Amino acid sequence: MRSTEALKKIIDYLADWQTEIGLEMIDAGVDSIMIGEDFADSRGTFMSPTHFREFILPALKRQTQMLRKSVPVILHHCGNISSVLEDIINETGADGLHPLQPEAMNIADVKRRVGDRVCLWGNISVNTLSLGSPEDVAKEVKERIKDCAPGGGYILGSSHSLIDSVKVENLYAMIKAAHKYGKYA
Repeated sequence: MRSTEALKKIIDYLADWQTEIGLEMIDAGVDSIMIGEDFADSRGTFMSPTHFREFILPALKRQTQMLRKSVPVILHHCGNISSVLEDIINETGADGLHPLQPEAMNIADVKRRVGDRVCLWGNISVNTLSLGSPEDVAKEVKERIKDCAPGGGYILGSSHSLIDSVKVENLYAMIKAAHKYGKYA
């Protein structure tokens, strides 16, 4: 067996396994599913867009579409996925995209490119939440709402998860700023 065929079989196996877990979660009553793998860092994808389209995208598309039959699917892909962003959104039909790290991606650009087809979630830097002041957090929240709220399709949230380094006062500052600035017109 050629190495490319073996790699595709491994990727398909892992996607099928994750799909089965997702289907079990759906049977247990979840309202949505978040799936994804990290295939990029802050500079770009770990592979060429051509290789991404050949090896990763078909399995991601199959997995997303299988799970979307029952619940909304949110894709979690860290890093700078700009070079394959449209491929991911156009091919998978995912309902949401998370975490949109500000250190890796400009969310205003993402909103312009795909915001009419997918809900964007995140982009409040976990670094600001961990190391910044409440004022820094409020400023970032206000900017994200200004850039992403018009037209809907934005969920304010951390650029990853609420890791243990996040300051509680900054989490409260994010919530307070969301209430202050987060009114849809």
